[in-house]
Amino acid sequence: MRADDRCPFCTEQEDCAHLLITCVRARSFWSSLNIDLASVADVESLWSINPFSEPNQRLMTTLLTCVCWNIWKGRNARFLEVKMRLISKLQQDVATTSYFGLIDVIQNLIRPKLLLGVTASL
Repeated sequence: MRADDRCPFCTEQEDCAHLLITCVRARSFWSSLNIDLASVADVESLWSINPFSEPNQRLMTTLLTCVCWNIWKGRNARFLEVKMRLISKLQQDVATTSYFGLIDVIQNLIRPKLLLGVTASL
């Protein structure tokens, strides 16, 4: 956060909910993912509403964490490096981050099944 607690994008007071949900910049980014968060008031609600409609909780958590982390990185680029990241760049960063996070989730989902199959055949 800046010393004056103002958002580097819109000059509203910045807090976690503003940064990740209510800021015009955050809304624009979520909208670019075809997700409407107009009814979401706080960050914790993101996990309970499951904006991706993903039935796998681990996968949904990974996706949501990647999106929020990349919004945070975009904010830091604006604030610390004094440059604006394009929404398309944020989308690309989310895709890259999600890919590696999803690989880990998929491996953790498959590995126990493979181990069970190997154990059962021994």
